[in-house]
Amino acid sequence: MGLEKHTFHQRLQEYCNCYVGTDPKEELLRLSMGGEAADFTGDLEEAAIKLLGLMVLYGLKENAKSIELRRAQDGKTRIDVHAAGNYQLPGPPGNLFEKAMDIARAISHIEGAKGQIPLALGLGQDNIELLLTLERSYEEMLAFSLPQG
Repeated sequence: MGLEKHTFHQRLQEYCNCYVGTDPKEELLRLSMGGEAADFTGDLEEAAIKLLGLMVLYGLKENAKSIELRRAQDGKTRIDVHAAGNYQLPGPPGNLFEKAMDIARAISHIEGAKGQIPLALGLGQDNIELLLTLERSYEEMLAFSLPQG
């Protein structure tokens, strides 16, 4: 009997549950500065799923309305946080950005230039509803709109 391969959605939930007790900002900055090499697995796919999970956790911790991963036309990436005040964190290297976008598209099944889909995540005993938005226009963007209250 072979090992069961979990879906990206399941793996995203697992990363969120695994890192719920950590400082997500510190982990986000580590991935942004070092890419997949900064992750203990050294694996690009695992680092991208972890990046998405840490974005959700950091957004929840900051009580943000949304948290966005963006890449400008010049290739520079950033993480925009829309909380009590709007601010930015450094984004990951280009290859990690691209893999995170690929995984978000696989989770959402959004194939066009722009789309939104509700996304439920089980965190511990709770279930949260997010809105996942993907966009390819002037900038590439992935956003998690987070529950308020």
